[in-house]
Amino acid sequence: MIWQPKAGQFVTLHYGRRAREAGLAPYEGERGKVLRVGRGPGPINVQVLLLGLSKFVTVPRGNLVAEGRRPDAA
Repeated sequence: MIWQPKAGQFVTLHYGRRAREAGLAPYEGERGKVLRVGRGPGPINVQVLLLGLSKFVTVPRGNLVAEGRRPDAA
């Protein structure tokens, strides 16, 4: 998980096991580039440009993993 994402940073989307099993993780494993980072109070969302799909998505920062790092095995 990335605690303080920065604009321009490359990331990989990662969802929890329950979300993957329920089919709620359509972009699991997709690589992207951070465009905007929200501010609090409350959940901090991040706008990401998915590189392979050329699509913008907004995800919670807890679903981002730094590029080149492997998420913990779940």
